[in-house]
Amino acid sequence: ILGGKEHLLETFIDITARKQTEAELQRSADVVNNIQVGLYIYHLEKPEEDDVLRILGANQATVELLGIPTEDVVGRTIDECFPAIKENGLAKIYADVARNGVGVNLEDVFYGDERIADSYFSIKAFPLPGSCVGVAFEDITERKKMDEAINTIMKNTLTGTGQKFFDQLVKSICDWSGTDCTLVGEFIEDNKVRVLSMYLDGKFKYGYTYDLEGTPCENAVEHGFCAIIDDVQKRFPKDSDLVEMGAVS
Repeated sequence: ILGGKEHLLETFIDITARKQTEAELQRSADVVNNIQVGLYIYHLEKPEEDDVLRILGANQATVELLGIPTEDVVGRTIDECFPAIKENGLAKIYADVARNGVGVNLEDVFYGDERIADSYFSIKAFPLPGSCVGVAFEDITERKKMDEAINTIMKNTLTGTGQKFFDQLVKSICDWSGTDCTLVGEFIEDNKVRVLSMYLDGKFKYGYTYDLEGTPCENAVEHGFCAIIDDVQKRFPKDSDLVEMGAVS
């Protein structure tokens, strides 16, 4: 009340900038939480001690890649969550990134413990403000196995020529893939395939010819690749050889 009269005082604060900042932070958080690369944020609490790195945050991909819920790691130290990490020197590397502000890329990093199966990872560690370090990682175990398998197959077949080459090739593929049958064939007249070498149930077979039509091989020829994980006989009822071999996939 002023001068015997009631007055109304209104004040306004422009919060547009704050709202825009909040929206940008939320968008960033959504991106981080939905990317398919695992991401941990560590804080280096004691610069003089390499292993005192505490996890401040983790995205959903870490759960999918490692099988460890975020609530089990956030707030805990790196050695509490990953007890074998000191052995490969990763804690020191992460701490150096936080201290020096220089990121690192690491390939073929092997890690495993009681909760995490032995795996290979590709890791990128990058500095963040406040003595923090971000660690993005991908599980490259399957890619690593594939590379090793290709190298093994190449090594096993380089010494062979002619029939020996084909025999070594099909056996190496069977050994690597764990399948019961692998074959290499060539096209001949009337849409037929002549088998150059077949490795079936631990034995080689030769002198075998089959019609391409109605077989998984026909799909592979048409599309460049064919993978049937189940019920292969039902999907290719005209292929009597699948029945004879008892093929499932």
